[in-house]
Amino acid sequence: MPEYHPIFLTGEAAKIVGEDEPIVIMSTNYHHGGAVLYGIGYYNDNGELIRRKGLFLERDFIDTQFGWEKIDASTVYDIKPEVRNNNNYAVVYLKKNGMELLASYQLYHVDYVRCMNIVAKVRDATMFAQRYGFSVPNLIFKKSK
Repeated sequence: MPEYHPIFLTGEAAKIVGEDEPIVIMSTNYHHGGAVLYGIGYYNDNGELIRRKGLFLERDFIDTQFGWEKIDASTVYDIKPEVRNNNNYAVVYLKKNGMELLASYQLYHVDYVRCMNIVAKVRDATMFAQRYGFSVPNLIFKKSK
């Protein structure tokens, strides 16, 4: 689990491992040392969002938001720390052709890239792109035959 770098963002849907009902991430908190703690809620029969008691860890959740192809982000993106003109960047490339999709200035770029790679292992490729605020060209997620 990444330190101070949540896999799930406030407002996203997920499920709790072993439960069928969808939940909503209502808050993201950090325990000293970096563990991410989540406050969650659920919709009642009247459509009202009700906070569930307690705090939850990332290991308690299953991702329910997927792109069309449901492809593991770590198989699509190559995420690397780079230094450009004496500035630190986290850079995301498309593995298929090396196209640069994101260059994000990050003071602690090596740690940030480590966290991004952890997120990539548990999120869908489309949702990963949405999570980090970059768009991808059409059809790059089509599976090879």
